[in-house]
Amino acid sequence: WFDIAQVISTRMRFENNINKIDTQSLNLPAKRPIYSKLNCDKIKNDFNLKILDWETSLKSFLNKIIIEEN
Repeated sequence: WFDIAQVISTRMRFENNINKIDTQSLNLPAKRPIYSKLNCDKIKNDFNLKILDWETSLKSFLNKIIIEEN
């Protein structure tokens, strides 16, 4: 989530500080896996889709927002 927040903040030119924290410091009631990733293989194969990586998709989305604002 930190990486996503960083990309948004940089692209939108927000003037703020984003601090990275670890999950343990949040004191959440449920244990969280160290690494979890959404597996998109089935939808890619069933619908013959090419899914871009999150950073490329996010930057494209943000560019669209910026263009529509101006």
